[in-house]
Amino acid sequence: MVIERWDPFRELSDLQHEVNRVFNGSPLRRRYTPEAEVEACQWAPLVDIFEQGDRVLLRVELPGLEREDIAVDVENGLLSIRGEKKSLAGQDGTTFHRVESRYGRFCRTFTLPDSLDPEKIEAAYKNGVLTLSLGRKQEALPKKVDVKIG
Repeated sequence: MVIERWDPFRELSDLQHEVNRVFNGSPLRRRYTPEAEVEACQWAPLVDIFEQGDRVLLRVELPGLEREDIAVDVENGLLSIRGEKKSLAGQDGTTFHRVESRYGRFCRTFTLPDSLDPEKIEAAYKNGVLTLSLGRKQEALPKKVDVKIG
């Protein structure tokens, strides 16, 4: 008699694989997929997204990078942040005993909501943090209407 253990994680993994297989062959499939992004890049930086007044801000943690190592693009409603963090291993005869930092190509892509104006994006990079400030379209801003009683 063979006793087989039930592994719920394997079952979920199999289910995810089947769902991906069905949708990857679908004519509704978009050109961009998060899986394709992960396959093309070695790591993804951490991102905080929040609102401040009438702007949406993205704070991207990119320690150890120079401005020249970072590219920000907007195309077809997608905001992409890409670049590369070069490894120090093997430079100047240095011997590393432990490396916990991430190196290599990175990328993050976000779908912009229709309420944001791709022409109103500002970027600042300071102390290893990239801050992107995205403005709203004029028609998406809240409007104050005076109500006259009488």
